[in-house]
Amino acid sequence: MGSALTDSKPAGYDEPEFCPYAMLEYLSPRSSATPQEVIEYLELHQAAQEFRLELEHRARLEAHCQWYYQVAADHREALERMRLEANLLSWFNRRSA
Repeated sequence: MGSALTDSKPAGYDEPEFCPYAMLEYLSPRSSATPQEVIEYLELHQAAQEFRLELEHRARLEAHCQWYYQVAADHREALERMRLEANLLSWFNRRSA
């Protein structure tokens, strides 16, 4: 009994084998890529990595800011509730005048 995804594959479909170096395969010495093409590819790859890291950093910063604003709002509410409560300590700390 297969899943809907495996049942919908066309006849004769073979999944390609995973190769971690397939992305950089054309950079090997037997490749016909020119040095300039290799440099351009590596620069593009570096720019893409830096962009992805920047997006991740901004997402983490935004999540932290949202958390901080929520905690600050909770603390303000707790402070207001404490200000409205009776100050029991002052009843026991009265000095005779």
